[in-house]
Amino acid sequence: MRVGILTYHHTTNYGATMQTFALYSYLQSQGVEVHIIDYKPKAARKAYFKSNFINKQAVSNLVKWRRFKKFTQQNLSLYKLRKQNFSGVEEILSDFDIIISGSDEIWNFDSFRGFDPVYFLGFKRNTPKKISYAASFGEAKNFHANEGKLKEFLNSYDALAVRDNKTFDKVGEYTNNTVYKVFDPTLLISYQDKFNLEDVQHSNYVLIYGIVAEEFIQSIITFADRNSLIIISVGYYNKFATYNYVDAGPIEWLCYMKNASFIYTNFYHGLLFSIIFNKPYKVFIIQSKSSKIHDVLLKLNLKSDYQLDYSGENEIRLLERDLEDYTKESKDFIFKYIIGNNF
Repeated sequence: MRVGILTYHHTTNYGATMQTFALYSYLQSQGVEVHIIDYKPKAARKAYFKSNFINKQAVSNLVKWRRFKKFTQQNLSLYKLRKQNFSGVEEILSDFDIIISGSDEIWNFDSFRGFDPVYFLGFKRNTPKKISYAASFGEAKNFHANEGKLKEFLNSYDALAVRDNKTFDKVGEYTNNTVYKVFDPTLLISYQDKFNLEDVQHSNYVLIYGIVAEEFIQSIITFADRNSLIIISVGYYNKFATYNYVDAGPIEWLCYMKNASFIYTNFYHGLLFSIIFNKPYKVFIIQSKSSKIHDVLLKLNLKSDYQLDYSGENEIRLLERDLEDYTKESKDFIFKYIIGNNF
């Protein structure tokens, strides 16, 4: 059986890259022949170029881009296309038994990508079985304008699994098919089994993953000083950090996450990898990430006090969760509809 995945893989975003690798790696470990369909739409390439190379961090971002490219080439099987458009994807569909859309915000039609029928598997020719895994609308709002296409495309799926409550409710409005809720694929695998994650330059550090608003900087500095920790920022430049590693590749990023004493982040996957590596954390929730972060906290039964500002040593607590229990339903979905091909 051959499976193709359509997702956000051609990026220098750590979360997008790791969710791609995780689903690919998990399916491969289950004996599935799996490929990432190398779809790179023009709108995304243009946006990535602007965000990476038209700014003061262009040199560091070029190094980062090369490291991401090396990671994808070494760790993923990319299925090449003759044309980077809808017809270019449609013409290779007959090479696969199953096509998966997901995970990530591939259905966020209010993003710079717009409404892309490719990520909704809106194909009518050469179509194999269509499955979504942990797909998300993100913070998309303009549902009314896209209602007709949403009904058409979502009802053409053979199995639907989504990542968050908002997407679950919305998909339920447009289809009579059963909709499943599953975890982000990053929670399905062990990264220590895949990579050496002990190779870091520092120890005893607070890790910053994201851009920290001015109002929170002093509290981080105070926390670090109180606990004799240095401050490291990975992937993004923060002027108050002791060290900035803007150019870190995916494996370097994993290493810094794995070996941190404490993690501050405003990203969804920053939260997930804090949990995966059993790290105490503080999430600075921003509006564009709020629903999916709250959804994770709810699904994993984590109390809101994990988000509170640190005010004493007793408030640092490690997250001891058995992720195997939480991800069982996700693996059951994969086994039934992908590995077992049981429709």
